Amino acid sequence: MKKWITALSLILIVEIVVVGALIYRHETNLPKEVEIETSQKIISHVKKNTPKTKQVNNLKLPIDQWTDNENKAPFPILMYHSFEKSDDGNTLKIDPAEFEEQMRWLKDNDYYTLNTDEAITVLKINKVPSNKIIWLTFDDGYLNNFTQAFPILQKYQLSATINFITSKLGSSSYFNLEQMNEMKTSQLVDIQSHTVSHLDLNTLSDDQIKTELADSKKWLDEKLAQDTKLLCYPAGRYDERVKRIANEVGYELAITTEPGLASSQADPFALKRVRMEPGLNYEGFGNLIKQLTQN
Repeated sequence: MKKWITALSLILIVEIVVVGALIYRHETNLPKEVEIETSQKIISHVKKNTPKTKQVNNLKLPIDQWTDNENKAPFPILMYHSFEKSDDGNTLKIDPAEFEEQMRWLKDNDYYTLNTDEAITVLKINKVPSNKIIWLTFDDGYLNNFTQAFPILQKYQLSATINFITSKLGSSSYFNLEQMNEMKTSQLVDIQSHTVSHLDLNTLSDDQIKTELADSKKWLDEKLAQDTKLLCYPAGRYDERVKRIANEVGYELAITTEPGLASSQADPFALKRVRMEPGLNYEGFGNLIKQLTQN
């Protein structure tokens, strides 16, 4: 009896091995088109379920090449809005020809134009990539930032930060997501938050403020695969509540419309800027920057 059971067991084992071999042979000899289709499905599934990698920092010059800013020298943050030739007296509109002269002056005089991550580095750890630094900021996200200003930045290889009102996406006067990504991909322009709706934040409840700040940041984070770190207050309006909520939802800096220079000794959620108005050519712009940066 024992011999019979042993023999039967051996037969079963052999059958299992044979069947397994046949299955293996069958599965490993699938038509090539089936293998390709399966691979594509796997890759598609992996891509779909893998979150985009967010850009942690964007320093154009490696940090080990930066130097200590021992005297904590302040630097200008320039505030621009729209780039178009106009005779209507609107001081937010800068003639693109004037803007080009200003950028040419910065290039001719070896100025290093910061992006947001670099500005954070300067302000928080007192290191600088150059002894001549400046931060160009454009508010709102007008289409002419892309059609007029961006080509000039490309020509002179200068950086700028555009603060975008996220609810304006789809409006003909503002750039679209494809144009936004093109500018970001150039590594010359970074896109930051100007809230969802450009409302007077001082007049809103805490919950409304949080919605304006957090939803804008979330939208930019998701659409541009980034960590949005800068808030630009609409019309420069803010109070202590706004600053507190901005910090709570994850911003690291906030810029105002108050005149003055930025420094590591300033409140990071109340950084001052220099409003740019029409009428400054190459020489006039140069004189302004020299006056602003005199120690």
